[in-house]
Amino acid sequence: MSINYISNDVKDNENDIELDSQKTQIIHENAKKQKELLESKLHDNIYQKVLFKWSAIDLDETKHDFASVDDIDRNSQKVEFAEGIKERLMSSTNNENWQDATHYVDIEVFKKNNKLAHYLVTKVYDEQS
Repeated sequence: MSINYISNDVKDNENDIELDSQKTQIIHENAKKQKELLESKLHDNIYQKVLFKWSAIDLDETKHDFASVDDIDRNSQKVEFAEGIKERLMSSTNNENWQDATHYVDIEVFKKNNKLAHYLVTKVYDEQS
């Protein structure tokens, strides 16, 4: 399957687009990912089922934990947890070190002066990536 778009203006070859099935498949997959990301955003500050990865863990509970969530911000951010969530994320499954595991979570984003201040993890999904 291929899609051809040829502009009505014969002189305007810059707007002509030809896509083969491989290119249309890539466009379709990217559009699906963007749609899922948009649908995962309930409000400006709540994201559902995003991929969570530990960056730094405070085992003594004297400092802050940090995590990265690429769908929100590629940089590590301070992270807090609803009751029982941190313990669940720290449990090891599938013979994998828990600190290396990634999880799908729901996150609320808190901002200060219009900049990301920290995350609050409110739910963990059973599936791991």
